[in-house]
Amino acid sequence: MQISDLEFHWIPLRRVRAEPCGKRPIRGSLLVRLISDGGLEGWGETPTSWREDETANRREHYLPLVAGRSVFAVEELLRLDGLDDLGLRCALEVACRDLIGKIAGQPLCHLTGGMFRDRVPVAVRLEGDSVDAVVVRAREFLEAGFTTQVLAAGRGLDEDVRRFRAVREAVPDHVDVQLDAMCGYSLDDAKELCSQLEELGNPVVIDPVGEGDLDAVTRLQRQVTATLAVKRGIHEPADVLRLLHSGEMERVIIDPIRVGGMTRVRECATVAGSGGLVASLSVSTAVGPVTAAMIHTAASTPSVSGCIECPVVSMLELGITGPWEIVDGMIHVPDGAGLGIEVDLQRLDRVADLPD
Repeated sequence: MQISDLEFHWIPLRRVRAEPCGKRPIRGSLLVRLISDGGLEGWGETPTSWREDETANRREHYLPLVAGRSVFAVEELLRLDGLDDLGLRCALEVACRDLIGKIAGQPLCHLTGGMFRDRVPVAVRLEGDSVDAVVVRAREFLEAGFTTQVLAAGRGLDEDVRRFRAVREAVPDHVDVQLDAMCGYSLDDAKELCSQLEELGNPVVIDPVGEGDLDAVTRLQRQVTATLAVKRGIHEPADVLRLLHSGEMERVIIDPIRVGGMTRVRECATVAGSGGLVASLSVSTAVGPVTAAMIHTAASTPSVSGCIECPVVSMLELGITGPWEIVDGMIHVPDGAGLGIEVDLQRLDRVADLPD
């Protein structure tokens, strides 16, 4: 069975998201639809810096690269010279695997190692314009079943600590509140941040120092009692291996977009698991397909032992249906063919904004 067509569907963000270290801002989520010559469709997704008016020209560029290729030749597709965009590479891989699952009539996890577990732990990103707004949202997320919440930092040391304190005091002790520092601190300021957080339960702190500087974060880990996690410095399995060799780190967070697809996610997680690191999965922006792909990957990969951070709360509003109910911090693995989700194109076309 071959790929016959490619479509891009651009979903705008209400607020353009700035990325650390001067990278192009994330403007929306790009849904990728692959159509086979047998009439089946597969869905993938990536956060994108593209503008909506770019998608038609981009499709004209990428369609000749994929049209006529076997749906099953996923590895060959990922090695194409013209496919340098890691996010798009991930989206195309997810769409192909969705198609393969539908052809086989099997959930994706059955085709990537088998279902190791039927529920996986999930986390949700916690953001807001004010302390009160963040606290309200934390309580709402807890009511919705999320027992792991990741507070986004980036407002300076004092304000980040104030926000974390407010959230920590607002939710019960069993809620795991983590802080994503988003590579925003110098080594000295990160040390002070971790010191002030000690009295607040010594939470997991994600990416406290410069992106990609694995040596800096391992040096910091030697000096603080907080558990540090690296996300934005993980681009390939070799990065995970470097952290293992340091002997200091306990956690890594693997972004399918950053590493270039779910195959590479499993490779990174396997390295992490071989050395006893807790491996979690996370994406910055998602509306459905990549979230479902992460759930299937966690279900079939024992070395993915941590949470999946994903904005699942937005999907029903966008017309993407799946088993999104969260119970006690866990989500059921979709049991339909492929990703196990359904996309309502007519509803997507009416979407003006992603939920904040």
